[in-house]
Amino acid sequence: MNERRKITDEREARRCLAAARKTGERAGAWARVHGIDGRSLNA
Repeated sequence: MNERRKITDEREARRCLAAARKTGERAGAWARVHGIDGRSLNA
């Protein structure tokens, strides 16, 4: 199982969510492609 990086900082989470919106991908799909635990984007 691939371990995904967790986002712990609100500023970083907002940057990631904005990047996902720009691509038109869903946040979870964008996070998987970029090695991020998608659940941590909303924490």
